[in-house]
Amino acid sequence: MTHPKRDEIKILHVDPVHMLGGGQLSLLELLKTFDPRYLSGVACGDSHAEFVGALRSTRAEVFPTYVPNLKRVLCIPALARGVASLRKVIRNFKPDIIHSNAGRAHVLSAIAGRLCGVPVIWTMRAPDLPLPIYRLLVGAAEKVIFVSRHIASAYKRLPCDDKVCVILNGILPPSINANLERARIRKEYAIPHNAPVVASVGRLEPWKGQDHFIRAARIVKAMLPDARFLIVGDGRSKPYRQRLQALASQNSLRGSVTFTGFRPDAISCMCASDVVVHTSTLPEPFGRVIVEAMAVGVPVIASPYGGPSEIIEHGSTGLLAPPESVDELADAVIKILSDKEYAHRLAINGCAAFQERFHQRRETEEVQRIYDEVAAIHSEYHGRYYGAFL
Repeated sequence: MTHPKRDEIKILHVDPVHMLGGGQLSLLELLKTFDPRYLSGVACGDSHAEFVGALRSTRAEVFPTYVPNLKRVLCIPALARGVASLRKVIRNFKPDIIHSNAGRAHVLSAIAGRLCGVPVIWTMRAPDLPLPIYRLLVGAAEKVIFVSRHIASAYKRLPCDDKVCVILNGILPPSINANLERARIRKEYAIPHNAPVVASVGRLEPWKGQDHFIRAARIVKAMLPDARFLIVGDGRSKPYRQRLQALASQNSLRGSVTFTGFRPDAISCMCASDVVVHTSTLPEPFGRVIVEAMAVGVPVIASPYGGPSEIIEHGSTGLLAPPESVDELADAVIKILSDKEYAHRLAINGCAAFQERFHQRRETEEVQRIYDEVAAIHSEYHGRYYGAFL
């Protein structure tokens, strides 16, 4: 059944913003690519200056909102405060649809949306909503969007499967000159222009597996003495960072591993690399870094757990290798660095897969189609439910 498109649809996005991560970047890219007839507001949790500043560059209105953490959101006083805060935003913005972007935001949106009579959409970017809470509240959601089949599988055989869909995450292609960025980053870190470079990009956390990356780097270095290694990102665990630095300072790798820290231009560091290696030891909900590397034409080796296995077609658009098998991981890196024709083929295929499956325009179009369907179903109630606030 097709529904007529309404001229304007107001969407209130709800995001807790405990950090500027992949979920927030994905929301920003949705906001930047929506058709102008979708009028957006964003109810932000924490006052994250960088995220709020980025929101200001979009057409969205920004509403500071109290969003307690997931443990506190299950406590009645914090939950009541959070729901009251969101209801206030709903009263001011008067949305047609509420679209929440993370676990604790789903809790508040489900309750506030039901109280206000506003249809709710969840985007599940990670299996971060406990199953009992999902079961309890999913009935209040009109649609549940999963960004990978891996996340959807964590909630399979649960109520309301008819309202569930999978829309793979998209990203906007970076508007940079890859060759210029390659030269700039290499100059910044004093890397010779012809040295093979291997990059790891992501938060420094034990489950992200940078220790396996460094152990594999030892093997690569023994075969390719000119190889250099970039570890791009930072994390909250000082002991883990120190452990990584100790591993990287051992004789065989001394001077070959660069820790860049957090860089807002992490994609430029990918451009400076000949291969990007993803080493998460736990299933990734999606794998945004992998898609970013594909978008700029850099070959990727990814962990086979979770979302990456849905992104990479092994041997065609990239390689999959278990990070704990450092010999296998190192062999994959050496294969790409030693065979330029093979590396080029992986890069070309990966870039084509990005354009076909992971370009932001595809995700945006699918989300807008859901908005149109939900808005059409609920249009007869439009404008009636706000009277309760007056």
